[in-house]
Amino acid sequence: MLGILTIPEIDLILERNKNGRIGYIADGKVFVVPVTYVYNGDTLIMHSREGHKIHAMRHQPDVCFQLDEIRGPDELA
Repeated sequence: MLGILTIPEIDLILERNKNGRIGYIADGKVFVVPVTYVYNGDTLIMHSREGHKIHAMRHQPDVCFQLDEIRGPDELA
């Protein structure tokens, strides 16, 4: 799906998926890593062990989240 999504469309996509990626900065470099999440209708909840990304996000809390929804082998949502 290309274009601007409505809030209900965003909620639906977040609810029916469980995997995405977060992007964060550490030591002047950008990292993008896969994550599993739960969406409770208001908040994305992710869990991670103490390590590189947790340490980096404590020092630079600006992050981004990306999700790709693939409906079939030839179609991205």
